[in-house]
Amino acid sequence: MRAYQDLEARTQGGYELADIEGLYHQISTEYKRLPSLHDALWAIFAEVKNKQDLEQYRQVLMPRYAEDEDGQTYDIRQKVRDDFYSALTAFGLCLQTALSSRSFFEDHSFSEVDVQRYKEDLRFFTSLRKIARQDALETVDYSVYEEQIRRLVDKQVIGSQVREPEGVYLVHQLGQPEAPEQWSEEKTRNETDMIRTRLKKTIEQDLGDDPYAQQVFAELLKQAIAEAEAMFDHPLKQYALFKKFEEQVSATG
Repeated sequence: MRAYQDLEARTQGGYELADIEGLYHQISTEYKRLPSLHDALWAIFAEVKNKQDLEQYRQVLMPRYAEDEDGQTYDIRQKVRDDFYSALTAFGLCLQTALSSRSFFEDHSFSEVDVQRYKEDLRFFTSLRKIARQDALETVDYSVYEEQIRRLVDKQVIGSQVREPEGVYLVHQLGQPEAPEQWSEEKTRNETDMIRTRLKKTIEQDLGDDPYAQQVFAELLKQAIAEAEAMFDHPLKQYALFKKFEEQVSATG
């Protein structure tokens, strides 16, 4: 009985009190990492000059292929997207912890403007992640943590007014159809890269049962890429070139 009473005095629910105290302490101060995690997320897009232009954010994450020494193609932007996904998840989970912590709201070093900015940025970058995965033709497979972030956005951000501090981003313009002639140069290049990505996936996967057709179209794609590079200063012509090629591949399929 004395041994049991001693154990009961040193534990709570089977856990060592020292461990629980450390856990509580960690949760109550986790929010202090928010500024650094927020900065790390934005650092990925340091090259974006116009913070109002969604297409420049897309361009940072858009697949771009190169050949290695063995002649195999690889996406040089894959690591950038992976870093972005990881940074967004870390920031979102930290914000989720902060919003459930009384210490966060009692800490006067975080103003209401800071909290609102964190929420708005989480919403924007969550939307950007969805677009990036669609651009890269990646399967959208939310992890447990990403699902938590999605619920956080739905609960804490959606429905609240989204301001545009200094015109940072135009979320309300997403999905509005435009003719290619009306696209900005950045959007035209992004749409061209999307077609290039789709063509690469189609040739590698959909034509896998026809090695001859696969080889022919792979070579034609290389020629199209070389021709497009020569028209770098004419993004609309690049887009038209790849669009026509994609239609030819689809007609063959």
